[in-house]
Amino acid sequence: MPFPAIQPVPGNKLMVLGVETEMFAFSGVNHYQCDIFTKLLVAGESLELKFYLQRQQDGLYYQSGAPVTITGSAGGGSANGEQIYSFPFVSSHGVRVTGKQTGGTARLIDWVVYKI
Repeated sequence: MPFPAIQPVPGNKLMVLGVETEMFAFSGVNHYQCDIFTKLLVAGESLELKFYLQRQQDGLYYQSGAPVTITGSAGGGSANGEQIYSFPFVSSHGVRVTGKQTGGTARLIDWVVYKI
């Protein structure tokens, strides 16, 4: 989807336990900042995030870097006490972010992306 000028793009995605699910995808050349809200994760649950970049040569998405795993805590949020996982990324053609939740109850994961 094209990204609107200046405005943040919020969204959410219901995770399916054990299934890699696309959270969002954007096309175009831009610098972005993403916040994923982890406050609903509890002990025994984790969220694995994968980042994919689109190649100009073939238009396909390829995983960029290692997956990031966020582990839930007893009081909600990540094990380190944070309730937001924030990361910047640059898209030269397109970007796609997926999530996979393990254990517990399937959670609705909220996110927001800013063009910076």
